[in-house]
Amino acid sequence: MKLKIITTVILFLFSYLYLQNTASFIRQKDKLMQEIIEKQNLYFQNSQDAIITSNIMIPGKIGQKVNLNKSYQKMKSINVFNESLLIFDKIYPKKSIHNHYDKIIIGNPNKKAISLLLDGDTSNIDDYIKENNIETNPNYCITNNLKIKNNCAKEKKYTILVYPIHNYYLSNTKKIIKDGIIILYKYNSTNYNELILTVKYLKNNGYQILKIDDLLKE
Repeated sequence: MKLKIITTVILFLFSYLYLQNTASFIRQKDKLMQEIIEKQNLYFQNSQDAIITSNIMIPGKIGQKVNLNKSYQKMKSINVFNESLLIFDKIYPKKSIHNHYDKIIIGNPNKKAISLLLDGDTSNIDDYIKENNIETNPNYCITNNLKIKNNCAKEKKYTILVYPIHNYYLSNTKKIIKDGIIILYKYNSTNYNELILTVKYLKNNGYQILKIDDLLKE
């Protein structure tokens, strides 16, 4: 009886694997699958490891590759290649900034984006702040001199490097702007128009303004 059961199970597994291999072979010969295979390199993005030294970190970047079978299944109903139906698998960096609380994050140059912080009374411009992803109280420790506070590491809070600007927002921003930078503006109501001009300048020059969490996301 046991031998019969074992034989049945083996036959079942053999049949299953045979069908899987046959289906895979058929897919490989399908013109749609061949087109997906031919075009997959156009969408491939390799991951980038985070740069971690004795006291600083620069975020890495998650890559992507086309999931051939899932993309094929998604497109098979229309039997035509459609870029919007591609399914991707993520490629994670081998080195990441995650859980390194004893170092300073100095931005993310892998993105054409920046983050803006305001320090001061911003109660009258709450709507403008929300519309432009500007932050006032991020859950990060802040430094402008590459020194880290011990209590930040103990509390498992990341420390970020910011570039403080006290006045003349636009002209001073032009001097320091670069991909991934985090700028801290000392704010009061007399700076409102200057803030609007600066944000417009940044957007016109292709910079996306992101929340810090999104900027530092790998």
